[in-house]
Amino acid sequence: MVISGSTDAVNDVPWLAYRLLPFFLTLVLSLALAGCASRAQRPAPVVPENRANPAPAATKLVVLVSDESPAFVDVANAIVARAMPRPEIYNLKSDPARAAEVLRTVAASNNTSVVAIGMVAASAARQLQGKRVIFCQVFNPEQAGLITPWMRGVSALPPVAKSLREWKRLDPGLSRVGVITGDGLSELMREAHAAAREHGIQLTVATVRSDKEMLYAFKRMSATIEGYWLIPDNRVLSREALRELMAFSVKQGKQLMVFAPELLQHGGLISVESDAQDIAAQVLARMHEAGNASVVPGPAISRLTQVRVQVNPTMAKALGLKSPAKYVTQ
Repeated sequence: MVISGSTDAVNDVPWLAYRLLPFFLTLVLSLALAGCASRAQRPAPVVPENRANPAPAATKLVVLVSDESPAFVDVANAIVARAMPRPEIYNLKSDPARAAEVLRTVAASNNTSVVAIGMVAASAARQLQGKRVIFCQVFNPEQAGLITPWMRGVSALPPVAKSLREWKRLDPGLSRVGVITGDGLSELMREAHAAAREHGIQLTVATVRSDKEMLYAFKRMSATIEGYWLIPDNRVLSREALRELMAFSVKQGKQLMVFAPELLQHGGLISVESDAQDIAAQVLARMHEAGNASVVPGPAISRLTQVRVQVNPTMAKALGLKSPAKYVTQ
């Protein structure tokens, strides 16, 4: 089903959230861009952590958490629940001095397996020597120089094929989708093109260098696509760009697949996010595969297998779509 440019159906919806858009989007983007598995509307449980004291003699998994963002804490909790013996947890609190202190402790220990959750933790772990590191909840790790023989990762995004499958389930007639990113995401875009072909979708991709270029490409693309796939590339997606982009989409009656459920109330149609349990399972599987080797075998980035989906029923109704009664992790 091709969605026309008419905005009558959308404008009939009581858009209180739209009037509050600037306030809420500033908060939402700060939380959502911290990671892709966030359910930031609820308080984050605090993972008990080890203080930066010398590690015990027994070898354990070390988990470095960038800060207490829900996207990171959920994964840390899932790893703790699965790993035996209980890992050593260090919250870096996005503080360089704290990170340096923790690194000295970890470097001096006989623990050789490290999990880094978030960019701050991954960048810190990159400085370690003689350790095997698996990172997660990091977008575009290649550009940050995080891929080495002894350092590998798990994708921050849910599987594209399953994400598009759920979008098509909501709108079987969907056939033209656009996505705009910064550079360095060729592997993700190859996966996306393959997934789009599988589901009968023509995918239009634009690569930009700034948020201003993103908005220009977004508006220029509008005439030829039915929906946008919004990914959390904060190199080109600023708070201001997100605010304007979502407002423009609502006015044009365009479908938006977003990366966090908090964005649904501001005009997103469907949100797709990764699952903390899935991330934890993939991280620990890679650690197990590495064993006691000095390098981490396998691909630079492992793909996830699950996707968590939520739908905005108000937006679905405004666009003439029937929202399924309930979505669960797929």
